[in-house]
Amino acid sequence: METESNEKSICSSYSLGCYQHPSKITDISMPNDTYSINTEYSDIEIHHEIHYKDENEASLFCQIGDFANMVKAFIGTNYMALPFAFAKSGLVAGILGLTLIAFLTNHCSQVLINCKTKYIESIICHEEKKVHELKETDRKILKSELEKNITYSDLGRLIIGPWAAHLIRISIIISQYLTVVGYFIFIIHSISNLLPNYFPNDKNNTTITFGITLSTIYTSQNSMHLNNFIDWPSHLKYAIVVMIPLPFFYFCGFFRTVRKLSIISCFATIFLLFGIVAVLRYLYKDYSVTKDFNYFEFNTLPIFFGQLTSSFEGIGCILPIHASMNNNRKSFSWLLSLAIFFVYCILLLFGVSGYLRYGTTVDQIIIDSVEMGNVSIYIVIITLMISVILTYPLQVFPCIEMIEIYIFTWLSGVCDDMSLLCYKSNKTIQVPDYNHINNAPPDEYTNLIRDFRKAENTIEPTKILKTLGIINRTVQIPFYKRMILQIVIITSTAVVSIFIVNYFAYLGALTGALGASVLSFIIPCLIELSLRFNDINCCIVLKNVTIIIFSIVESLIILVIFAEMSYSV
Repeated sequence: METESNEKSICSSYSLGCYQHPSKITDISMPNDTYSINTEYSDIEIHHEIHYKDENEASLFCQIGDFANMVKAFIGTNYMALPFAFAKSGLVAGILGLTLIAFLTNHCSQVLINCKTKYIESIICHEEKKVHELKETDRKILKSELEKNITYSDLGRLIIGPWAAHLIRISIIISQYLTVVGYFIFIIHSISNLLPNYFPNDKNNTTITFGITLSTIYTSQNSMHLNNFIDWPSHLKYAIVVMIPLPFFYFCGFFRTVRKLSIISCFATIFLLFGIVAVLRYLYKDYSVTKDFNYFEFNTLPIFFGQLTSSFEGIGCILPIHASMNNNRKSFSWLLSLAIFFVYCILLLFGVSGYLRYGTTVDQIIIDSVEMGNVSIYIVIITLMISVILTYPLQVFPCIEMIEIYIFTWLSGVCDDMSLLCYKSNKTIQVPDYNHINNAPPDEYTNLIRDFRKAENTIEPTKILKTLGIINRTVQIPFYKRMILQIVIITSTAVVSIFIVNYFAYLGALTGALGASVLSFIIPCLIELSLRFNDINCCIVLKNVTIIIFSIVESLIILVIFAEMSYSV
């Protein structure tokens, strides 16, 4: 799904020190002295020296961790619904559509990163013209800190306008929230398969068709009707099921940066790969191609595109992953392309294989179509559940951050939309307002830096930050308030999943329409058009406009279908 990354840390471009990871205290220090700020919310002291060190080459472990983060950002439970998605598109249309969405996802993700890089370079070039003594070391610090601090919504606000920041944040909240709701639904289905005597056979194969009458809803004989989709005894059992992983999800809330979740992502990827191979093994056991399949299904094609858009669910995590890579950013482009291609191959394999075997009667979750009874299939289901549980923290991370920003900063009046929000567990400060900085007289600007570097004793950092034009608004947020909000958000995803447990695939389509299409396609194209309109040719302009129109039309059709479906209930 990019977020207002809590990994934000802001140094002045002149080695003033750093505001580092949340829950860690703030320190600003001179080379041989240390200045620490302790708050009532943190008793941890971390001391940094102010001199700049060139970043070393990323270790192999870091590269593997970054790749795992990308893979897990783009794949969760979505591949399990691909055979059902192909049933909505047809075989040929499904292959072409999946290839198109994968290409557009990679392209727009690269565009987003390139635009961020170009915008940062424009800031640095402007500063170099303004401050003649900007050294290479200072330039590297400024570039590094801007790369770590400018987020998706920041980029939208700075390049497009304030409304874009709100659109991005709301889209991230919706898409990531619905994604993790889908994870709970998958867990419920998995437990149901493991304990068939405990749960009724209530799989819902509701089919939505887009045609002359917009939607037609029918259910199979063993399906619950939409009007009766809440079966309280069953849902009370589901409530017990969703409580199982909740303590782990609460615990993961203590990890407030994407990179600290890398080890979890690595384990999740391992379990994911094992589960994928195992499911394919059962899928291909006594494999035969059914005659009940179609090459094209135009009536339900919009549902397919909605599912596919949400299947590549990780663009909300792209910029935080890029920001967290530090000494591995130069590998970001090819790692991203490799991760998306890897996910594309998995989705294609599951979509084609599952659809050709089970045809139009395939269940919304492919594992529901696999014959139960063998001990090894239960091991596979448990493995897949572990993979999903380990993926949940990375996917809910952006959603929690966005909601925190609105509740603890914007709604409280501490920060306005003209700020680059930098939320911390104990402080919220802003990235430099460059328009303000540029108003400072060059001589005064240079003298301040020179005097600061010559200082031998600890000085007042806030004074320097304000003089350089860095607005230092702070808000103290107790740790317990953050944790309460996080617990409420995570718990709510579990509760929602209980009531829509039979609509896993359609939830994916709705996620694509409400959030994923905006984040993955519309906003990146608008950013490129706004930032580079005078530098790009008409073909690139036409390309961006076409992608935007395609995304809007697709989303509107899906929303109309769901509106009619709700009206019919």
